[in-house]
Amino acid sequence: MKKSLWAGAAGLLALASGLVWAVPSPGTKAPTFKQKDLGGKPVALASLKGKPVVYNIWSAGCPFSQNQMPAVDKLAAKYKGKVAFIGSNVDLKGADLKKYAQKHGLKQKVVSDSDKMVARAYGATTTPTAYLIDKKGMIAAVYQGYTKGDENQLDMDIDLLLKGGNPQMRRMMKPGGG
Repeated sequence: MKKSLWAGAAGLLALASGLVWAVPSPGTKAPTFKQKDLGGKPVALASLKGKPVVYNIWSAGCPFSQNQMPAVDKLAAKYKGKVAFIGSNVDLKGADLKKYAQKHGLKQKVVSDSDKMVARAYGATTTPTAYLIDKKGMIAAVYQGYTKGDENQLDMDIDLLLKGGNPQMRRMMKPGGG
């Protein structure tokens, strides 16, 4: 009894202190977020309902993220007006992030999550990690890490989602995340 009481107390303490995060997965509601884009305008998941979203958590210092960003930008251009692409950076903010985005010509909407609060809410443990969110705000698929060609699966999943299909509600785990 005494042991289980201590275990329960430790669990409540961890939860209360934010050490335990519920990791969203395909088929669950995407955590809400409200961030600011590079122009200072608010970007919130709630304002994007009715449109699929690719929420991509990335790091400028991660070579996998650096390789993934041009591929995601091509998809952002392909699906412009049909799908919202949000690149959430976890290691830069302010002028540094703006310079990086301009230097690399990023086409997706870029936001800063330098305190990693949104990344934690999404359960992202590596970069890049992308979430395909359907028009109802549910996570349809998760893509962790990046290897050249992974964007083809994301492209097929977006196309399927736009046609009213279900991208198999699966989690795609890739080795090599940074």
